[in-house]
Order: sequence, then C-alpha cells, then structure tokens
Amino acid sequence: MNHLTDIVSIATSGSGYQLAVKQDGTVWEWGKKSDSSTETQTPRQIPALTDVSQVSAMGSVNYALKRDGTVWAWTRNQETYEPGTPVRVQGLAKITSISVADNKVYALDSAGVLWIFSNKFEDNKLKLSPPARLAGIPAFKQISTASNGQMYGIDAAGTAWKCTLDMSSSVLKLSAKPSKIFPELKVKQIQAADGYAVLLTTRGDVWTYGKKPAGKEGKVNGLRGINSIAAGEYHSLAIDSTGQVWGWGGNKWYEVGVPQNKTDGMVYLPEKVRTPVTVKVNGNLLVSSFPAIMDKNLVSIPVKDIAKALDADLVVTSSAYGSTYCLKYKQVTVAFKSSQTEAEMNGRSITLPMPVYTENGATMIPASLLKEMGFDVKWDSTRSELNIQSR
Repeated sequence: MNHLTDIVSIATSGSGYQLAVKQDGTVWEWGKKSDSSTETQTPRQIPALTDVSQVSAMGSVNYALKRDGTVWAWTRNQETYEPGTPVRVQGLAKITSISVADNKVYALDSAGVLWIFSNKFEDNKLKLSPPARLAGIPAFKQISTASNGQMYGIDAAGTAWKCTLDMSSSVLKLSAKPSKIFPELKVKQIQAADGYAVLLTTRGDVWTYGKKPAGKEGKVNGLRGINSIAAGEYHSLAIDSTGQVWGWGGNKWYEVGVPQNKTDGMVYLPEKVRTPVTVKVNGNLLVSSFPAIMDKNLVSIPVKDIAKALDADLVVTSSAYGSTYCLKYKQVTVAFKSSQTEAEMNGRSITLPMPVYTENGATMIPASLLKEMGFDVKWDSTRSELNIQSR
C-alpha cells in the first residue's frame, strides 16, 4: 500500500476505516469514507497532526496521543469526509496509552491512573465530557477494553485484573470490585475481546480467560516464546520470537490464516499461519478474496481470479465425474481436472507439480502452470511476492 511504511501504531474503527502512525509522528488515514458509504479513501496524511505516538479510530471521531502525553480529538466531515482541526482534550497530561470502546475513551497516565471520557455531537459540533478518574482500581501499566464495560489491566507487579464498568449508571463507577485473573501468573500483555481475554506471561506462555475462542479456559498448549498477542471476537493470534504468527479459534472466513479442515470451522489448537504471498499480474496487485498459498515451496493461485486478471478465458464444465477446467490465452489452451496432476495443453499431456485442488470454495492451480503456458512467472523470496507478466 502506497506511503504506508515505517508504521509504529495502527488502529481500525471496526467498520472499514483505518489510521496509522509513522515513525516520523505523522498520521495517515484510509478505508471507508463513512459507515453508510461505499466510497473508499486511499492512504493520505492528516496534515494537522504531528509528533504522534498512538491513534485510536472510531470513524466519525478519532483520537491521537502525542509524544508529550497530550490527547487530541478530531472529527470527519460526513459530507466531504475531510478531517477537521484536531483539538486537545483538556484535563489530560502524561498519558501513556489510549483505547476506545462503547463510545468511551480510556486514557492511562504515567502514574497508572485511568481516565475516561465520552463524546457526543450537539448542533453538529463535537462535545467532549470532562475526563473522570476511575476510582477503586489498582494502578495499571497496561489496559485493554472490550464492549459492555469490560476492561482488563496489568499492575506493576504483573498481576492481571478484570474490571467492569456500571453501564446503567450516569456516574462513572464499577459494577463490582476488580478481580484478579490467574494470580499465579506474571503477565506482561493482555488483550481483550467480547467475552474473553488473552494473556501473555513474562515466560512467553499464552493463557485465555473465558472460554472463547476455542471453548477452553487456561493455558494455550502448543505456544512458546511468544512476544505479542491479539484477540479477535472469535479467534486469537500470537507472534513468537522468530516472527512466526500462530492462530486459533473460529476460522469460517480464513481469519486464523490456515485451511478449513474441520466441518465446524474451528481451529482448536494453535497452528502456524501460512506464509503470506503477494501476487502481482502485469505489475498490478491481484484483487481476490482468496489468498495465494505457499506449501512445500510451491505457490498455488485462484484460477478464476487469475484468468480475469490476465484477460484469459476460463470455461468450467461439470459432470457426474467432476469439473473440467479449460483455460485459454491467445493460442494456448490447457485443460485440467480437480484433484489431478495430469493436464492437457494444446493436445499434449503435461504433469503438474501438485494436484489442482479446492480451498475455501476456490479452485487453486500451481503457478508453474502459467509458466508452461508462456507467461513470465518469477518468485521474489525476499518480498514473498509472485510476479506474473504477459508475453
């Protein structure tokens, strides 16, 4: 994606709008222009923001934490989609992190004090409530928030806590006393989602509090040397010390990053997320809902989307014995069937390095088949990028 390099912080509204902070402290936006719009915005800088360390995205209202510990808010015009002038959130200083949930902003300061405020619009103008200190909680060094007032934190000793805001009250308060989570653990990171939390210990182990995402609470087996974690609504991710990403939980939409091998769409134990493969066709990024797949040093690609990108003809014929695919480009025609390694190109038989197969509803072919057809196919191992050029 153009311009998006050297990123130190990234945030999403959850509905298609994103923000990112670069190492130089500039802020960039891209994605859906509004919740109701189908128009999209390519990455562009928000010029009025500098010296920023972190961002939180809500869409119509967004927040930035500057390196000096101040917090700033700005809106987006719902007609022109242009960003408004950032305003400083009064009453906050020495803030170390910010997060948003349930239309509330949570700001943690250097003393471990948590401040919460909300926003609303009056006469199309943004109104911020005065930040209020949340009483009755330990001094936290890190927090993570979820919906329905659920909040998790880590204190200076590495103990994890669960707190719940009283969402029915107009006064900022807890609905119950904070409770410790797995007090025997020394935790260095916690990430919350709806109904559960993922904990990372100083030893590099991962635990889950709550039975999401894989139906079991406690230590997550099969993970060691983990450096970072993330919690989605139905799946979780972890990065180990080698940079390998692991995923587990709900995998209906390939969100775990591995094949759908179970009928219930679940991945119950962490699996290595496949190496991401970028595909470019004649210099343009391949637009596809189905990712290219690297397996045993062989790259497979979705044949329908590749045919469309190459302006080739693809005819699929179904019978009681399965489907036959006929891919034609200029004077070259190749026919093949699913689950087979034999293909026929212009009347002669060729052997594919791997069978044609179906994954998540897409028919996948080895990229080397395009090379047999006369396309220039090159693999860039340093960028994990497959380049296909017409001849």
